[in-house]
Amino acid sequence: VISGGVSPNVSVGLHTDSSTADKSCVFVTPSSVADDDPQAHFDFTDMSTFSADEYKYLTIVAKTTASNNAAGMYFCAGGIKDPVANCYKAWTWNNDGLWHEYVIDLSDLSLWTGTANKIRFDFFEGTTAASSSLMLHSMKFTRTAPNTASVSTDSTSYVVDESITIN
Repeated sequence: VISGGVSPNVSVGLHTDSSTADKSCVFVTPSSVADDDPQAHFDFTDMSTFSADEYKYLTIVAKTTASNNAAGMYFCAGGIKDPVANCYKAWTWNNDGLWHEYVIDLSDLSLWTGTANKIRFDFFEGTTAASSSLMLHSMKFTRTAPNTASVSTDSTSYVVDESITIN
């Protein structure tokens, strides 16, 4: 549940990919002016079974082409009801317009304990250009670190006609 809404003039909506008909949430900064620290608030207070002690990883699937690629979240649990600096995680979006998976490790946040209350999602940190958008496919809390896909080769360089092994 988005509770307390989003930053002034930021819009939240449903985006449908025209080529696949896949749907995602889209956050868009104001169309006429740059926005300083656009954000959304997610309230978990009605979910008394959401334990910050158990769920120590957050996986986000998102895409953007925005020039501002800084993001972060404040995680509020237990007695913490409002965002505090020592319960915050930051990351960098890959802004190539493709879907990416971001795994946020919360296990080192000493205040992420007890019942989860809410998160403040700063989908772009700091001043962000007008009409910047973030497509959010999913956010998923898990108890253990998810396995992330990787691709590797048997060498870093090859000569013409040499076999390449990809794992």
